[in-house]
Amino acid sequence: MQFLELLMLITLPLVGAFFLLLVNGNENRIKDNSYYVGILISISTFIASFYSCSKIYVANSDFNLFPVYYLKSFNVSIKFGMNLLTSIFTNIISFLTIVSVFLSKKSIKMHLREYLILILLLEFFFLCGVCARDLFVFFVSFFCISFILFFQISFWGIEKRVNTANKFILYSLLGNACLLTAFFIIYQHLGSLDFDVLKNALLPKIPRNIVLILFVGAAFFFFPVFPVHFGLMDCFTEAPSPTRILISGGYTKLMLYFFIQVGISIIGDDFIQSSNVLINVLCISMFFASVIALNNKDIRRFTGTLHLVQNTMILIGFFCLTMESIKGSLFFVLSQAISMPIFLIAMGAYYEKFGYSFSETNLLKKYPVLSSLIFLSGLNLLGFPPLPNFLGQFLIVQACFKVHPVSAFFIYLSIIFLLVSFYKIFAPVLLGKEQKSIEVEENLNLYEKIASMIVICGIIYLTINPECFFCIIRRVVDPLFE
Repeated sequence: MQFLELLMLITLPLVGAFFLLLVNGNENRIKDNSYYVGILISISTFIASFYSCSKIYVANSDFNLFPVYYLKSFNVSIKFGMNLLTSIFTNIISFLTIVSVFLSKKSIKMHLREYLILILLLEFFFLCGVCARDLFVFFVSFFCISFILFFQISFWGIEKRVNTANKFILYSLLGNACLLTAFFIIYQHLGSLDFDVLKNALLPKIPRNIVLILFVGAAFFFFPVFPVHFGLMDCFTEAPSPTRILISGGYTKLMLYFFIQVGISIIGDDFIQSSNVLINVLCISMFFASVIALNNKDIRRFTGTLHLVQNTMILIGFFCLTMESIKGSLFFVLSQAISMPIFLIAMGAYYEKFGYSFSETNLLKKYPVLSSLIFLSGLNLLGFPPLPNFLGQFLIVQACFKVHPVSAFFIYLSIIFLLVSFYKIFAPVLLGKEQKSIEVEENLNLYEKIASMIVICGIIYLTINPECFFCIIRRVVDPLFE
């Protein structure tokens, strides 16, 4: 039964992509039917993921709650399994896929069926990556995800889509090269890429240091971190909105999942010895990125810079290597997965009405619902108290302050600069003088309002009762420090 549950969870998106190939009829019929199939499959996958998570949580599972299954070919062992950390990320990925499919009908103007096929294939490889119990499967999944995102940006991007896609794939290949080299060194010395073997084995000193450098290099490319952020930075200005959601909530978080799941076990004490240098570098990087945000007048580039700073903070929380900081990083990831989609939905509606230019539109007077969504989701992304992101930021900054007070000071400055940048950009948009020359026909459509209200209710509930997530996060993090 457990095998069937795991198999269904992983293969549902693949089955959905196959059914999308069978959709036929005229152009409008193909578009509508493809959309319904995508929604049905993505919701079914989320239900399967949520069921697996609840079953694991109730059973008080460990790493081997679900049996591990083997497919041996060319002396490579391919394994899949689930634990509580895995189920957290499968829930995030399946939820973001629903939002992406939902947005695609409005955002994607041509070849919707082909785009949805790529979305479901993305979900399939995401699930393969987080459910993998072998570094070979994890790397192949990560590699395939990079190329699918490359195709989505290339064909459905906005203005400079080709240049953006080329930069994205270049930086992704550099990150994948770091991972592949590290995995090759691990295999040469340990003779296996199996998670169970890696957790109970120890690399020699020199290879372990090389692997640490390669892992950190991969994290810098994939998160990304200033100044090697250009590959993903432009994706927030040029990629279609559904793709942006999957990049921000899934793609850039896979390295955090990898570090918590098996990276700490591979590197061991070298993480602790090098964490001081890494935290200092990341805090300076975060500070410079927030300074860049002060000069941004483009809302899309501000969104990209905001995501860059937040990802750097998540990485700082991990490298602090304390129980509270890692809990803060995981909670930050969960909260961002909820708040980023609603912000992108609201900003997508703004772009459609007013374009990408920076202008004084007096949005609050014209569209109170849209302006409220932008304001609330933006403040939550910035970690404004008492909204959910604030709790994740607080735990990370608190842990960093105990270990590196000077570095924590740079984090405080970065947060202040982001708040100032947010005010400079959005105050004229929300409260500026009304422009009579701008004529628009409608506010958010009904489906966008429903989706936005559902997510806002989630943000409010998470603000009132963050313990609903922390009880799960504690079960994931506490065993790491036993």
